Amino acid sequence: MVLLLRACKFADRSLLSNPSFISKFVFNASFFSTKTQTASIQDHDVLLLYKRISLNPRTSIVPILDQWLQEGNEIIVDKLKNMIKVLRNHNRYTHALQLSEWMTNRSLLDQSPGNIAVHLDLVSRVHGLKQAEKIFDTIPDSLKNFKVYGTLLNCYTFKKSLEKAEATMEKMKQLGTTYYLQLTAYASFDINAMEKLLGYMEANPNLTLDWHVYIIAAKGYLKFGQHKKSLEMLKKSEGCVYENTNGVAYEILMTMYANLAEKDEVYRIWDLYRKRWRKINDKGYHHMISSLVKLDDIDGAEKIVAEWESVRRSFCFWVPNVLVNAYGKKGDWEKAESYIERLVGMGKKPPTSTWDILGTMFCKHGEMEKAVGALRKAILSRGDDHWKLNEVTLRECLKYLEEKGDVEVVKEFVEVIDRGILI
Repeated sequence: MVLLLRACKFADRSLLSNPSFISKFVFNASFFSTKTQTASIQDHDVLLLYKRISLNPRTSIVPILDQWLQEGNEIIVDKLKNMIKVLRNHNRYTHALQLSEWMTNRSLLDQSPGNIAVHLDLVSRVHGLKQAEKIFDTIPDSLKNFKVYGTLLNCYTFKKSLEKAEATMEKMKQLGTTYYLQLTAYASFDINAMEKLLGYMEANPNLTLDWHVYIIAAKGYLKFGQHKKSLEMLKKSEGCVYENTNGVAYEILMTMYANLAEKDEVYRIWDLYRKRWRKINDKGYHHMISSLVKLDDIDGAEKIVAEWESVRRSFCFWVPNVLVNAYGKKGDWEKAESYIERLVGMGKKPPTSTWDILGTMFCKHGEMEKAVGALRKAILSRGDDHWKLNEVTLRECLKYLEEKGDVEVVKEFVEVIDRGILI
């Protein structure tokens, strides 16, 4: 026990003594958990709203949001949450905060630690530390997890308020939130230290462990090739998932079981997810489809995509792109092409990303005329999702066009390069 405590103290000094380090570590976890992509907008209707908002950076977007709602547009919470990230990534903090508050006032944002952390960060950036502290004081203790404390810590370090940063870090240590960081760090490079720390945490009556702790441990075991122990941790994680736990837990569990090649477990978790959450969002479907693709269960992925198509009123190509990529890896470009043609025939408008994926697929299989056509469509749909074209595909298409002597299309592509559009 003495050795373990020394190890924990050493970890505190080496990893957690710097407020700037810990704030960035937790803050990044708050905003970019579970292999999150760069935030982008792929839904056509939401893109139109974003374009309205983008016209004047200094004008309040609340009237625009109200008008958009009055026009009868459907509110897709995930899409608007994603827009908050996009606005934040483009330093449009005031507009991001206005959108967050607009959604909160209409009870569209659940009071999860993740949503609270994002809101707290935006308040600090727009209104300053004092207002952020007032917001923090109103948050129930039950929701003040490591994401929320980490965001507050990040606010202090960003504003160079060292004393408050250190005080917050000390509070996090007292509450045990820094153990999550230690465990994550150990899971990356020292499996024995991870096991010792996890044992200490489980034996500590003052700590309440949630499902996320065991996911961290499962990832650690997986990294070091210990399949059986990783499975044991996932079972423990499941035991900490309750009816009021948000969908992220199920999504991560599906992904982890897929990483362990446990297909039956992936389907089992999916069934649990659907029973506990009547309406699964795009992200949930994306995780399930990605998991099945990883398991090479293309038939299963196709069935889930078909189910998703049948229940979604709004269409986001982030989900079908997974299937398109899967066809590409199988070398079945004809099936990918047929699928996209069917969606276009249904009136769907593929974004730049979809056409680029398709164009790259054609290029790899020597279908250069089709590749050029797909890239031209990608260029025409530019701005839909902030996607960057595959430069190798673009170069191969240019080479093909030059050899063919198609000067006009070459000019189109060169304009894209010269203006820095999509590359």
